[in-house]
Order: sequence, then C-alpha cells, then structure tokens
Amino acid sequence: MDQEDPEGFLRSLTADALQHARAGPRLLPASLSIQAVANAFVMLGLLSEQRAEQMLADHKAALERKGFPQAWGVTTGELTVRPGAHGYWEARAAGQEQLTEIPLSVTADRVHCPVSFADLLFTWIKVTPAGIRMRVHGTAAVPAGPARPGGIGLPQALAEVTVSDEWGRSYRLTPAGGVGASRPGDGGHVLTWDGEVVAEPEPHGTIHWLEFGCPSPDAPRRVLLSPPAAVTVGTTAPAWPTAAECYLAALAPMTRYSINEAELGPEDTAQIVATVADALIAVGALPAASTLLRDFPDGSTRAWQGLSCTDGAAAPISGRAPTLLMGAPSARRPGFRSTTPRP
Repeated sequence: MDQEDPEGFLRSLTADALQHARAGPRLLPASLSIQAVANAFVMLGLLSEQRAEQMLADHKAALERKGFPQAWGVTTGELTVRPGAHGYWEARAAGQEQLTEIPLSVTADRVHCPVSFADLLFTWIKVTPAGIRMRVHGTAAVPAGPARPGGIGLPQALAEVTVSDEWGRSYRLTPAGGVGASRPGDGGHVLTWDGEVVAEPEPHGTIHWLEFGCPSPDAPRRVLLSPPAAVTVGTTAPAWPTAAECYLAALAPMTRYSINEAELGPEDTAQIVATVADALIAVGALPAASTLLRDFPDGSTRAWQGLSCTDGAAAPISGRAPTLLMGAPSARRPGFRSTTPRP
C-alpha cells in the first residue's frame, strides 16, 4: 500500500474537514480528531511540532473566516498541539544519543591509580564504536608554597596513567567534562575532580581487556570487558510492537473526554481514535496487519475497533480523511477496517 507524506496527509485532513464543516455539536469532535492526528505525528517524530502547530493555527483561522461562533476546540485557543507534545518535541530536537555512542561493552570494575601528586579512581569504562569513555574521581593534596611546574590538575594527573589493550595499542586520556573543587587542607588545600574521560585514539576491532599502569610499585591492573550479548538479526518482523502501536494502545482506552463543560462520549472518542489509527496506517507508521487493530492483548474489544473507513460515519472523504470528522456523505472506496486489516 502506498504511503502518504505526514504533512500532506494532515493538510488534506484539515482541507476536507473545512469543506464539510457544519456548525453544531459535531464541530468539537471534528476539531479534536484533527488535533489528535497532529499530536500523534509529533509524538512519533513524523512531523515537527512547529509545522503541526502552524497547520492547526491555519485551520483554526480558516474556520473563523467561515463565520463559526466561538466554540471550544475552534476559536478559544484549544485547537493546538498539547503541552506534552511540545515538551517531547523539544527533547527530540535537543538531540538523541548517536548510534556511535551505544555501548558495545561496559564494566563497572573500579581501578585505583595513584600518581605522583594525586589519587585517581576510575569507576566505570564504556567501549563504543566512537571510542572509550571512562568515569574518574580524583583528589590531590596541594601544599602551600610555590606552584608546581606545569600546574596541578586532572590533565596533568591523567598524563601519568598508561592505558593499553590486548592488541598493543596505547591510549591517551583526555578530560571530557566534569566538575572540580578546592577545599582547605592541612597546610594547603585539597583539589577534587569528578567527570568523564575519553581514551584516544578510537579503538579498532573488538577489545577484550584494558590494562592500566601508573607510577606506583603496584603491577598494572587489567580490566576485563565482557562481550555484548548476542542479538538475533534478520529481515523478519520484530517481536516487539512499533512505536505507533504503543501510542495507539495508550490512546485507545479513552472513552470519555471533557473540556470546559463540553463532554465527548464513547462514540465521539472512538471515532477520534479511529481517525488516528487511519492516519498512522496511511503514512506507514502503523502496520495494517497489526493485531492491535483486531484484539487487545487482554482479549478485550474497544469501541473504535468496530469503526471502518467504508462504513457510515467513518468512511473516507476524497480517498483520505474519514467522514467521522464532519459527518459528511461518504465517498466510498475500499479502505481500512479495523476488524479486518487489509494486507
């Protein structure tokens, strides 16, 4: 089945809804249906919050130009992306951890490395495709008097530590962020550091252990790195549900919705959920053969599962939006039936 562009689909949805808009109680569920699709697209990363918000604002303005009286969901600011979606999109825009930062192996072994003027304690080590990162805590007692040549700090302490792997590669340790502090001590002051360290250069191939050496009589400390757990790979469908299925499963149990003294009952909320399901299938986010469209894991049935894009109020308009939006006459075509998923 051909997939539609999320922005184009939402734009078509608002255009069809505007064309068939009628004043009356059906205007609120119609507006909330469009809003629900916009929220689903934003939360699933299919459409940016800014674009969705602009399209909802344009639809609200178009309804006002058609002369609709003030009604919740249209002219009082309620037709908008919900605050939760705002925060979620901001979190997505802030950046996700890149695949190169996913750990290949991690160890929480503690490695104590005394150097000439400080004590360093490495508390965990993470090996990723982009490199090796470590957590380190350091302390140094600095006596009063002339400053130490070259200064005293974490970079100087790390320079006295040697790190190598089983392939004979050596790594230099560089601070990658953290905090430092100073407090009074006996005859001077005490410096402390806590932060992350990067081992450079990037590793090549699988690393099974790292060996730490420091200028002390202790022998080098070897830390074993456990290999990652085996993961089944292939081209079959994943055993876990898609993000869209999880979203729809969380939305579907809604049977009533109240907003500023206006109340939507089970029929209205079922049609809203069906609209979201139809939209997610149209853009390819929700598998048309998803078992969620037939049965819930607990064996229960939801009211929206009985709606069909070829029956009654849920039939598609212009081959796109279900008529549950405005109750317009059906332009019938074969479409999504939640009780019998199409292939």
